[in-house]
Order: sequence, then C-alpha cells, then structure tokens
Amino acid sequence: MHWILLVFFTALCSIGLGQKASEWKLKKEANGIQVFTREAENSSFSELRMKGTFETSMSAMIALFKDIPNYTSWVYSCTVSESVKKSTDGEDYYYSITSAPWPVSDRDVVVHSKVTQDSSTWIVTSTSENIDSLIPEKDGFERVPLLQSAWTLIPLEDGKVDITYDLSVDPGGLVPAWLANLTLTIGPYNTMVAIKKELAKNKYKNARFPYIHEPYLAVLEN
Repeated sequence: MHWILLVFFTALCSIGLGQKASEWKLKKEANGIQVFTREAENSSFSELRMKGTFETSMSAMIALFKDIPNYTSWVYSCTVSESVKKSTDGEDYYYSITSAPWPVSDRDVVVHSKVTQDSSTWIVTSTSENIDSLIPEKDGFERVPLLQSAWTLIPLEDGKVDITYDLSVDPGGLVPAWLANLTLTIGPYNTMVAIKKELAKNKYKNARFPYIHEPYLAVLEN
C-alpha cells in the first residue's frame, strides 16, 4: 500500500519533528541516498528523514519545486498537481492528487510551501504544510489531514548540495498506522531518485533566483 507515501515537494517543518522523539533508524541506503524513520511523539504514524548529497545548485532544487505542473513526472504516484493561487518569489499554493489502488480512494491535499534562506549560513529551507481554506473537499477523494515537511539545502564548498528531507504525514481514512509505517520508505526513496534525473534538465540546472545566494556556484559551473 505504498500509495500513502505522499511526497510533494515542494516541499515541506514537521509536527513533532522538532520535539523529543525516538532515535532515527536507517531503513534504506542506496544510490547515495539514506532513508531513516522514527516513532513520532504525538502520532502512531512514523516520521521520515532522507539524506543525500547532489551535484546541483540550491536554485535548481527550488526551480524544480516551483514547477508545480511537472510534479506528476517525479513525485511518486502523483497524478494531478496544479497551482491554486498566484505564487510569490518564495511561496506557492498548490493542489495535488496521489493515486491509490482500488478499492481505496485516491488522496488529495492542498499545500502551502515557503522558501527561506539564512543570511549567515546560506542554508535554504523549503517548508510545506497542508491547508484546507482554498479548495473544498471533493467527492471520491480522501483529503489528507496532515502533511508537514521540510527540505534543508546546505551548500558545500565543492559546489554540491547536502540535502535533508523531513516528513510527517497522516494519509487519513481507514489506513492502519502499522501498514503505513511498513511501506513508508518506498515512495520517498523513489521520488528522491527521480529528483536526481530531473535536476539534469537545463530548465532546472540553469535556473537562478535573486532571493537565493549561491556561495559556491562558481565551483559547480567550472
């Protein structure tokens, strides 16, 4: 039942991720990507963390996140992704549908994402959370009651980017937590692998944003 693994990347701060919880446990390591899970402080659904180092720029990652209609190309099981409110430099609002096998209803969610950069460390953070004020619930879909996540992008002196992704999600509906936790690593890992391929495209690789400072971009371009 890996359909419950909703990774929008946008994105995405997590409920409970900053609170005291159990230790992270490594569940998968392949292709330079590490996937960890841990028990949540206030939920029966486990939390997820992924880490990897990519040969890319922070701007390329943000360009990928801001290309909302293309989420269906790389976000695992995402069938619909569309902007629902005019975006600003660092903020986006979008609606997304994740497919589920019959007889389970597909999941949908409305997401608000925000990009910030620390002026001293140059670390870029892209956070996302579900909101319910823009689009009413639709027949035939189960609205995700909780989706909060964060991408942390750390620029490295060799021109690469150290990436950490944290996720806290409740898929809603009659999905037992033990089943969700068993398959938690599948969707996010496949999404991370797909991101590596997407970042090689010129429209992302060559992207630049005035609100993102790239301290080591010259190294990457050489």
